Amino acid sequence: MKKPLRRIIVSLGFAAVGGLVAWSFLQTYSVAKADDDDAGPPLQAPAHVTTVNGTPTITLTPAAMAHSGLKTAALENAMHAQRLRAYGSVLDLQSLTDLTSKYAIAKTTIAAAQAKLDFARATLDRARSLYDQGPRAISKEQLERATETFQIAEATLATADSQLQTLAHTAVQTWGTVLGQAVVTASPLVMRLVKRQDILVQITLRADETVAKAPTNAFVRKQGGERIELHFVSAAAATDPHIQGQSYFYTVPAESGLLPGMNIMAYVPTGLVATRAEVPASAIVWLQGHAWAYFRTGPQTLARRQIATDSPAPDGGYYVTNMANGAQVVSHGAQMLLSEEFRAQIPTEE
Repeated sequence: MKKPLRRIIVSLGFAAVGGLVAWSFLQTYSVAKADDDDAGPPLQAPAHVTTVNGTPTITLTPAAMAHSGLKTAALENAMHAQRLRAYGSVLDLQSLTDLTSKYAIAKTTIAAAQAKLDFARATLDRARSLYDQGPRAISKEQLERATETFQIAEATLATADSQLQTLAHTAVQTWGTVLGQAVVTASPLVMRLVKRQDILVQITLRADETVAKAPTNAFVRKQGGERIELHFVSAAAATDPHIQGQSYFYTVPAESGLLPGMNIMAYVPTGLVATRAEVPASAIVWLQGHAWAYFRTGPQTLARRQIATDSPAPDGGYYVTNMANGAQVVSHGAQMLLSEEFRAQIPTEE
């Protein structure tokens, strides 16, 4: 009777342990299931964003396109003036201001020297006249002093004139004929620069680029896209040593916001025309410092392509070459498409 009883007790012990294990498993399963239920369904990236031959492509049904408010425009090739992208710098005009001041002082010095010479000449003429009347009218020593005074005044005027001419040559050599003459004549051009009403910009083409004639209607774009027209002055007296290309001076009103020391990007006409299409500003989106636009590639597909920014259009868009006539570009809603691309890159949760 003792052995059967022992077997029953052992069996009951194993059953109790097994029950505890089973209960623990069921409790763990129930908590995990409850957590899954709270999390909801896993996130999934939009299935309509793909990459075709390395080009980001978005697929939309006609109904989805209409609902999103997307609009496209047909591009047309036409003859447009060619422009080159050039490098510019806003110049510090302290040296021009100093030169203008020195030239004005030199002119005043000449005027004073001329007045002294005129007085010395009159004094010498009077002394000679008196001396010729007889030895008692004026002494030879007095005549010699009058002659010496005249010669000193004459030399002083010559020195002042030489200094003035040196400053004039320096102005031309440093700033070119137009600005140099403006310093000499104190013209409104240079006075507006000296008074900081205008600022001076130097625009330099790349060394391997040239224009048929001086580009008189160049412009710059500020970082925010604002277009600022430049007023042509002349060819620069020296090129930018870092670029080594053709260089030109322009003025722009001080209220433009450009400041001395700024480096800017400018666009200058070449004097030539070419067949190009204009991608409107409303179609442009920016990503990683580059301009992009979305083009229709099929009834339900739109592909993002990079846009060259070498030839800006007046309205803020860009002229592009090698574009099929009638190509459809997204003119309204491009930013929404770019956002859709980013949303597609959000990793899904399993």
